[in-house]
Amino acid sequence: MIEARDTCENNKKIVKEIKMKITRNQLRKLIETTIKPSIPKISSDNAITNIDVLANRPYEYDPVTKSRTNSNNLQADNLATGLEYPEGRSYSDDLETYKMAGRVTYDVSIVANIPGRRQHPSDEKYITIGVSFPLVDSVIDAYENFMDNPEGRSRINGSIVKTADALIKAKGRVFDHIRRTLINKKDIDVNDIIVISIVASDIGAAKGYRAPEYEEAMRVNPYEAGGAYGFESTNRGPTY
Repeated sequence: MIEARDTCENNKKIVKEIKMKITRNQLRKLIETTIKPSIPKISSDNAITNIDVLANRPYEYDPVTKSRTNSNNLQADNLATGLEYPEGRSYSDDLETYKMAGRVTYDVSIVANIPGRRQHPSDEKYITIGVSFPLVDSVIDAYENFMDNPEGRSRINGSIVKTADALIKAKGRVFDHIRRTLINKKDIDVNDIIVISIVASDIGAAKGYRAPEYEEAMRVNPYEAGGAYGFESTNRGPTY
């Protein structure tokens, strides 16, 4: 009886601590990321599939809307609202949040521990950076296309490019994301970035979503020494 009472008291303390550490809005967001958003008056599975296709965010930036949101996403929002999706909410935004949850690959950057370039290894520190699944999928797809046909070409957003160039571009987007995260969210001076990706530099491993495939893709540089389209396992991407 005493043990049961003690357990109950401990549980109350844990709940109290959780309430102190997370706001109601944060809790709602946490729950939403694990449950796919639903449209109340959707008529069939086929209908939700069609709306989801419209709601799906493209990776490429849209200069018209100045974001990755495009006209298809806005159409999906209008359709969802007409079917009693909550007013003031964006179905395509909520679907994006749901899709992003749990699909993160973790890379690591090495930066100077103190302002200015480090003088010895003890001045280095490691920062874990999450790379979202659209970027990860993009670089893996580009890598696989290149490996299938090193001297071939593929269509990217209406343009025909070499599969090697498509891989370089996909990797560049990952590097840009990591760099922006370090500068804008981690307050790291660009001059203090020593190694932008330990995965591409082959000095560390990735973790999380599709980690082994991400490592393989990031470690290949199709234009490195060893041939115009050399893709041996010894090739490594830039470290910046």
